[in-house]
Amino acid sequence: EDAFMIDPATYLNWLLKESQQHLPIELVQEFVTEVSSSEKFLIKTSEQKSYQVDQVIFTTGSASRFWKELSSDKRWQSSKPVQGSYLE
Repeated sequence: EDAFMIDPATYLNWLLKESQQHLPIELVQEFVTEVSSSEKFLIKTSEQKSYQVDQVIFTTGSASRFWKELSSDKRWQSSKPVQGSYLE
């Protein structure tokens, strides 16, 4: 059978370039300090910036399972742990 080896650094670089070309993505390299929600999510960062968005995706790795326990907001309940490397 065919086998493939994926170099994570090459793959993540390619994925970032492709996603920026085809999706309305803004890459922000800051620490998230607060997330609040009503109809939309409000995200505050360490640089004192605020973003209002419709959807939030945290790539928290194995820590994802704790969101279910720590939040009463039902939208966090879809959190699930998955294996792999993602955009950082």
